[in-house]
Amino acid sequence: MAAGMDDKQLLKRLALMEALHAGAATPGGHDAAAPARERIQARPKRLQSEELE
Repeated sequence: MAAGMDDKQLLKRLALMEALHAGAATPGGHDAAAPARERIQARPKRLQSEELE
């Protein structure tokens, strides 16, 4: 997670990645956007598990 990024910023970034993925005009565009979207979606779960440790 980027230093200082809060939940609101994370959700905004996720929305942008989802829009990029949904609006991709080519299969390559989907392939390019998917990993970033998946990483951003995984961050809240990872951060929550780190807080519990």
